[in-house]
Amino acid sequence: MLTFRQSIEYSKKKDKKAQIKFIKDETVAKDDLYKSHAVHVASGEPQNSVSRPPAKRKPGVVRPITQGKLLKAGGPSDVCFAGHFEGTLC
Repeated sequence: MLTFRQSIEYSKKKDKKAQIKFIKDETVAKDDLYKSHAVHVASGEPQNSVSRPPAKRKPGVVRPITQGKLLKAGGPSDVCFAGHFEGTLC
């Protein structure tokens, strides 16, 4: 069972319940601080705030495969596809 308020109450073991309190604390600089069953949290953005746009993706570097299992011996220039489907081999 889980209960949310200014604290979270949950079953730690079969018959034991634990409680974590959330305390608004403006002295917390960046991240939330957890100490002895209490989480100190700074106030956040207002309810009508707009989310930041997602970060732009970095352009990926395309590298040719020069070694390994994916590279066949002789390279792609040795394969002839033009007459293969008509029944004639290169």
